[in-house]
Amino acid sequence: RIYNNDTNLFSAETSTFVATVGPTWLIRTSPTQHQALAGYYDSTGTLTIMCFNGTTWTQEYQAASGGVGNRHRFDIAFEKTSGDGMVIFSKGSHVFSQLGWRTKTGGTACGQGWSNEVLLDPLRTSNDIMYVKLAQDRRVGSNLLAVTWVDTSDDISAKIWNGSAWVNEPSSVTDNNVETVSSSHDIENMDIEYESLSGDVMLVWANGNGNNGTNGVRYRTCSGGIANCTWGAVTTPPTFSDDATSLDIAPNQNTDEMAFASIGNSGGDLQLGYWNGTAWINTSNVDTSCTAPYTASKLVSVGWLTNGTTTRSVVVYSDFNSTYVNWYTGNAGVFTRQPDFVPTPGIASPRGYMDIHMNPRDQAQLMYLTSDGNSDLFAKRLIMTSTSTLIWSNSDGGALETTLPQTISSPFSFAFWQQ
Repeated sequence: RIYNNDTNLFSAETSTFVATVGPTWLIRTSPTQHQALAGYYDSTGTLTIMCFNGTTWTQEYQAASGGVGNRHRFDIAFEKTSGDGMVIFSKGSHVFSQLGWRTKTGGTACGQGWSNEVLLDPLRTSNDIMYVKLAQDRRVGSNLLAVTWVDTSDDISAKIWNGSAWVNEPSSVTDNNVETVSSSHDIENMDIEYESLSGDVMLVWANGNGNNGTNGVRYRTCSGGIANCTWGAVTTPPTFSDDATSLDIAPNQNTDEMAFASIGNSGGDLQLGYWNGTAWINTSNVDTSCTAPYTASKLVSVGWLTNGTTTRSVVVYSDFNSTYVNWYTGNAGVFTRQPDFVPTPGIASPRGYMDIHMNPRDQAQLMYLTSDGNSDLFAKRLIMTSTSTLIWSNSDGGALETTLPQTISSPFSFAFWQQ
């Protein structure tokens, strides 16, 4: 479906090409041309990469990977300046404990510009890699990317892409006891982002020692704004008081600020954090009756809105048994609960997987998407007006899909065009 920003509506459902589809999806758009790359897993653990030029979908290639689409085992990102595309993915049992990656040269058409697959053998990883996440350095002139991953030993590590190679993995395991729901590693509880001005990297995750009443959030930074940035110590941010089983961070597109949110499965408590570029200001227990995270769910998402001189962070989360959109706004480190948005129709509880996407061409707008307990897919737009009023709308006109193959682990994906 194509989203029309002028009408705030989605088009009718349209086919791509004949394919053996799967349940886990990602799509990303190029910063330098009108092109999108998408990927999905099928039931055999095969990763298929697709390309869309705004008119036609093509199948680019398939790769032997791992899993059957019940984990987030790959990611896609574009270099900011060159527009080169990066696809990185777990090799699973095909090449145990390693990642495969391929690049697509910026400016090339669909079906062109792909490198051969290259294997990445992490120094701090010894088992099957289950979750992979990429981040783009958004500074003009930069082609840096960062990646983090978690394996079935619950080890987390990271590397930096310098434009031609993956470098600068931390000199020791970042953590070997990442949070789980019930088994190893069964939930996406790490995130990585770049500060928008400095180019410093923020890596956050949930440590397995967190529980209801014990701070489980951990972070480390890589400072310097270069590929060989300096990894700081693993640190526990202040004043949080719970586990962080489901979490998300998002950068302010104009500053070095970031916003953080997490929900722990031991008590269903929501906690919110604000990074000002040098330190955290955090608030625990802002809601103590959220939906408890479950295997491969994502029950909290974060974004930012800016209109003129007014900027607010936005946190959407799954409140217990709620059919509404539950949300907070943040003004620096002060978070305020907002009246629930009542969507039409209601969104069944529990949520399965949710995402916020900020519009890179209009910072006063974001799109919130979620799967629900009825296997439906919904999309809701939030805008900030010139008077700093925040307004939700039903961009979906009702459910965009009513028979998702699963509700967990990214069964849908959305991206705004950048060009």
